[in-house]
Amino acid sequence: MTWNLAVFSVAIFVHVCLLIALIKKDNSIMTAAWPIGLLLIQIVWYSNLTSPTQVQNIMLIIVGLWATRLFIHAFLRNLRRGYEDFRYKELRDKGGSSFYLISYIQFFLFQGIFMLIVGIPFTAVNVSGFTQSQVVIVVGLVVFSIGFIIETVSDIQLTRFKTRSSKEEVLSTGLWGISRHPNYLGEILVWWSIGIISFSVQSWWVLISPLIVTLLLRYVSGVPLLEKRYDDNAEYNSYKETVNPIFPL
Repeated sequence: MTWNLAVFSVAIFVHVCLLIALIKKDNSIMTAAWPIGLLLIQIVWYSNLTSPTQVQNIMLIIVGLWATRLFIHAFLRNLRRGYEDFRYKELRDKGGSSFYLISYIQFFLFQGIFMLIVGIPFTAVNVSGFTQSQVVIVVGLVVFSIGFIIETVSDIQLTRFKTRSSKEEVLSTGLWGISRHPNYLGEILVWWSIGIISFSVQSWWVLISPLIVTLLLRYVSGVPLLEKRYDDNAEYNSYKETVNPIFPL
């Protein structure tokens, strides 16, 4: 029953986002809405618990911290930018008459389904009756703390850089000097922490979620899309030769 409620809640949430996007003519709102949709799934599961366990309380807290920070950051970034993100605008410009159908499927319907898939650890943790491992929980909290700090600091560094630099300049100092996308590194660590904590009460299959996030950010919707716009930027190409995409190894 709770699973059905989670699906229904996400469906309503995604279509409300779609309505706002149509009114504003800006699909970028899904970037800010993404963490709130995942927090919604966690809240739905948590609200149906009669006596939450330690790990269930921990999951609510860390997902709430991550989602709130990321939402505020993405919302303020969209507000400062004042126009649709280039990744969404490119489809709008090329989509023609089929743009609305394509964007609905790709940016709203698909992301709603993706929220439910990535939210698998929330389902696992909030199903009672499993033994908790304190050691695994502590490891997960350490990984979360590191990821949360890296993501927060790298976003602050990038925001400050953009306020005083041109679009063609390249940020290569701070965390951006050891990773081309330290914000993605932080995001990946946060999701692995969620996977680790849920692993304390479930089996290995909960790790599918952070694995999917890692692969998407590295090979699909993260690094490739962002770096495509810098193909003709000599400074960025030089930067790519000396700094790894995500992991500073």
